[in-house]
Amino acid sequence: MKKRSKARARTKARGHRRAALGPIRKRRVPGALALEGAMRQLKRAVAGTVSRADAVLQSSDAIAQLAVARTKHAVVQSLIDDGLLTALHNLTPGDETAPVQRMHTRWLREHFDLAPKYEPGALVEIPRSKLSSFELTAGSEIPTTDICALQIKASGWTCGKRQLCKPLASVVPFTGRGSGL
Repeated sequence: MKKRSKARARTKARGHRRAALGPIRKRRVPGALALEGAMRQLKRAVAGTVSRADAVLQSSDAIAQLAVARTKHAVVQSLIDDGLLTALHNLTPGDETAPVQRMHTRWLREHFDLAPKYEPGALVEIPRSKLSSFELTAGSEIPTTDICALQIKASGWTCGKRQLCKPLASVVPFTGRGSGL
């Protein structure tokens, strides 16, 4: 018989022992439990960070929208205070001014949601209870009748349903020919 080396004999003997013990068990790596715990904490932290980042993005969108709204309001208020809206809409109608007036009115509607209310020179008949939505010219007497006739001197401006500036009007004798609200 052949002689085997001592190392080979030891290896063969170990193999027989393992086979006798059953399947080889997975050895635990030192610190594996700590590593798994750290990975779970990392996943929770990442999920929390992502949700906070989403909240920050939503907040920044809200802040940007608020800043735009405030800026638009400041610009519109400046246009009103300086009388530019009234001056624009009260341009004398003519071939040269009509395209400019339409262009500026369209631009104000698109960018600021502004719309002129009533045309200068128009005659309107309104109930006396609605008289407070007009600015009356000096010397205009409030009529005692239920229906008032007004001649529009300067347009008012609205933004959506909100009235920014009242139309300037003077009370005229009621004839029954004007347009109502």
